[in-house]
Amino acid sequence: MNDGAMFHESNRDSDLAPQWDELILDSMHPNVFLTWDWVSIWVKWFASQKKLRIIQVWDGSQLIGILPLYLCPVELFPGISVEGLKFIGDGDVVFPDFLGPIIRKGCLDSVLSCLQDVFASDNKDYRFLRLADMDLASEGTRCLVDGLSRGIRSETIPGDVCPYIEFSGNYESFLASLNSKRRSSIKSNDKKAFSNFHVRLECYQTLDKVDEAFELIIQIFSKATRGQDKVKGFLRKDYAGFHKEVARAFARKGWLRIYILHYNDIPVAYLYGYVFNKAFWFYQTSYDLAYKEYTPGAVALQQVIKSLIDEGAEKFDFLRGDEAYKLKICTGHKQLTTAYIFRDKSSLYSFYKWGRNMKHFLSSTKKILMEKTERLLSRPVDGAGSPEA
Repeated sequence: MNDGAMFHESNRDSDLAPQWDELILDSMHPNVFLTWDWVSIWVKWFASQKKLRIIQVWDGSQLIGILPLYLCPVELFPGISVEGLKFIGDGDVVFPDFLGPIIRKGCLDSVLSCLQDVFASDNKDYRFLRLADMDLASEGTRCLVDGLSRGIRSETIPGDVCPYIEFSGNYESFLASLNSKRRSSIKSNDKKAFSNFHVRLECYQTLDKVDEAFELIIQIFSKATRGQDKVKGFLRKDYAGFHKEVARAFARKGWLRIYILHYNDIPVAYLYGYVFNKAFWFYQTSYDLAYKEYTPGAVALQQVIKSLIDEGAEKFDFLRGDEAYKLKICTGHKQLTTAYIFRDKSSLYSFYKWGRNMKHFLSSTKKILMEKTERLLSRPVDGAGSPEA
């Protein structure tokens, strides 16, 4: 191992928290979803019975790298699962983005060399790694995947895009960067809302306001779904419980931002996210469908952007999803990628490839059959649609 680096593998070690957070703030790519609070709370709610593999790289008494993994069955084909290692955070109902290693600035080579040595000599109980939702534009993550997959079978699969806005200047500068059609739409939405209601945006970011904020979120979310799905998002106890605990932890550190938009003192929309490393990490939004005509979601988004710029934020990260409202105002985007890295040259990789090809074939066949059925059903019957009928 280079430069005197050494590794330590832990399962659950709360004593690591201060050094973990100090490392992430001095890392190459600080990520709110790799903070100790997010990772440890996710494990509590969704992996309490799983075997963790938190690999730490040390240079003397200084922590210089962490690779947070856990062992679990991974479905390679419907109904068939194999033991694999995944990033902590990958799985269940919560979808954090930009997962990967935490590497201190200036320590890339030492950390990567150590991690490669660990996996080269590791003969434990897993057959492959599934490294999901990575940003391969991140140097540390890209180099890790390249290093671990060198000489063995692997595959990378592109995933969702993650749009973002980089701010430069004040809110007026942001508006000026948009095209005239988008500016006109924003102006029209605001005019309609402000002329019909007293519009107020409230930001909940302190510990004493978390419970109140989540009551409002759940109230608005239930009016957005209108009973269509009673086990979705914040209507799920585990999902809401996890996010409420994260919100409390982040509020203590000043990272929490929950914005509630009111029309005439009625809560009609929310944006939920975090301010971390001078960026807003936008997690979720929703609005009351009864006020759809007055575009509360669009109005809330612009009010939040203005508030964040005034606060000094330099970036608005929409995270995953290519919804039109994001793409119309973003200044760029990142691509999520998932890598499958197999430990040996056994038949497992061939089976995995066969399964993916079969899944693609079945999906394509289903699509073709549905299109043909739709065309057949849309054909006029004898005489139907003719002038004489």
